[in-house]
Amino acid sequence: MKILGAVSASAFTVLLLLGSVAQGNLLKCATGDMFYVSWIYELALKAEHRFWSPDHPLGPNGKICKAYPFTDPSAYTGTTHHHLVQVCVGIEYFILYQWYHDKWIEC
Repeated sequence: MKILGAVSASAFTVLLLLGSVAQGNLLKCATGDMFYVSWIYELALKAEHRFWSPDHPLGPNGKICKAYPFTDPSAYTGTTHHHLVQVCVGIEYFILYQWYHDKWIEC
């Protein structure tokens, strides 16, 4: 029985570690929406200045950033959430926002 207990404890520890690693690859927004960083990076590659809108947040020093807006329908609430990926400095430094309570909130 001690062997079975040790195996179960080891398996539980591995699952906890895997969970924390997986969460490190996710961006979570105010409504609970979660996105893989790799997927948001792919969207950031599509960001262009022509997608910028006056309601978007400004970058450092009031700079207008490249933007890529997208929507995400929520299966839980039946609503559509609006998101924005911005690239202000370089592609490595993208920012994900969500439209929440009438303003852009960083995820």
